[in-house]
Amino acid sequence: RRALEAQRLDHGTRAELLATAERGEVAEAEAAAAAEGAAAAESRARAERDERAAHVERVGVELRARALIPELAVGHPCPVCGQDVAALPIHDLPPDLALAKRDLADADAAVARFARAVADARDQQVRVDEKLVRVRRDLAQVEARLAGAPDAAALDEQLALVDEAQAALDA
Repeated sequence: RRALEAQRLDHGTRAELLATAERGEVAEAEAAAAAEGAAAAESRARAERDERAAHVERVGVELRARALIPELAVGHPCPVCGQDVAALPIHDLPPDLALAKRDLADADAAVARFARAVADARDQQVRVDEKLVRVRRDLAQVEARLAGAPDAAALDEQLALVDEAQAALDA
């Protein structure tokens, strides 16, 4: 009776492990997609950050160039290139370096957030993969124990016969 019950239990365990493996494969695909999506978002954030860093540099260059404007005089040499100044540059509003730096800081923060999201997604992917490996290993062990064993319905019939025989003996 014990051997039959153990095999019947293994059939139940096998069914649970198969269902868990199926869910695990779905979770594995979802985790991989989430990791891929997070990596793509991080890449976009890094590109945006690089653009903003380049903008900060351009603003800095422009402001340094503007600092030279008071040194310019028509007909005198430019302090940078040495050519005679033909006309003074038109003064429009100077670019806002503080704003450009704030935008860069925001982009840096976004990159950090997306990097954490990538790490979290990859950690989740590893957890799912590890669990799926364990489930598949457990399933292989159960299937090895069930090799050559009757199916669940046949075991139920055999257990019923054992119960009938036991009842007859007890009577």
